Amino acid sequence: MKTGIAFDHEAVFAEEFSMALDMDVAKSGWPMERWYWSGRQRPETAKDWWDANGPALVKRFIDWYEDHDDVSVWITPDLRPAIELELEVNFGKIPVKMAIDAVFQMGSALVVVDFKTSAKAPESFRQLGIYASGIEIMWNIRPKYGAYFLPKEEPPFQRPVDLSAPQYSIRYLSREFQLAEGVIEGESFLANPGRSCGRCGVAHACLAYGGDQARKFDPAHPAFGRSALAP
Repeated sequence: MKTGIAFDHEAVFAEEFSMALDMDVAKSGWPMERWYWSGRQRPETAKDWWDANGPALVKRFIDWYEDHDDVSVWITPDLRPAIELELEVNFGKIPVKMAIDAVFQMGSALVVVDFKTSAKAPESFRQLGIYASGIEIMWNIRPKYGAYFLPKEEPPFQRPVDLSAPQYSIRYLSREFQLAEGVIEGESFLANPGRSCGRCGVAHACLAYGGDQARKFDPAHPAFGRSALAP
């Protein structure tokens, strides 16, 4: 059992949550009342829901961490605790910025961890592979495993995946970033409407999806740039 410094997790959550919202408002320039829903509306997307349930999710992690004596926060070679670890590295010629939620030392292994507030883990582990590769590029140290932490699940710490597979390698991911850069430079953005559109934060502005704001934002709309009152 770890013995740490006790603190009021409810007060800390309220303060940090408020600061995060203020930062997002300042960065976007949009007040909260003008924010759009991303995908289908869920209780977790409401500020009131987080005010009521956020502290319990934080406490869930605290309890898990304190109950596992073999788990500690990794300290990077430049002496940073690997919590909200910000890195900027090059995958080939492509610069990539990332903020890694956590890297844990678990026994003799390093594990990249991403915290998710959903009730279901993502099907893809590419994000974790990118993080592991970023650490390898930065320090020539590669975490062998990656895992998601879902505080709504039991157990909250999901089964780790081995990140030594080829699809998580620096070489493969560098190729993928290079291909993505080519698409961006060529402006070859083809709409592919489907089930994932419901999770898209800009679906309201997309003509292919039938977004109600497409006329205003999507140049592909036949009436783009015209007044809403125009025929």
